[in-house]
Amino acid sequence: MRLEGWKELPAVDSLADYSDVAVVMQGPLDIRDNFTFETLRIYKYFFPGIKLFLSTWTDTSTRTLDRISTLGVKIVLSEPMENPPMGNLSRQIETTLKGIRAAEASDAKFVLKVRTDQRLYSNLAIDYPQSVIKIFPARRHVGLVKG
Repeated sequence: MRLEGWKELPAVDSLADYSDVAVVMQGPLDIRDNFTFETLRIYKYFFPGIKLFLSTWTDTSTRTLDRISTLGVKIVLSEPMENPPMGNLSRQIETTLKGIRAAEASDAKFVLKVRTDQRLYSNLAIDYPQSVIKIFPARRHVGLVKG
């Protein structure tokens, strides 16, 4: 796979299976250099089988969202909030919870939440915490507060 701007790509383990992992990318899209789109495309390449979710706002360009959905990314939309009670934190909570709930409904065992303006460059960002959780499981299931 050729990714624009990359001279050489790190090796991808073709036997790796991330089908029990979901990444929820939350926030307004970073359209500079197609950053959000390219990041999702990189995740699709580096993490075979991963479930990708983009949780953003209904006023986002439908053309951009359509392009992102061609990657197999599930789009989760929220209505924009005017004068939210806790400012931007309320917006972050809204889109994060909706994205995580969508990932939970997809039967993902592990969910990683990231922002639309950041990018992970190593599979260890998923592999390491996943291994820690397997080695040191929670004593009881901690799920989302339904509401």
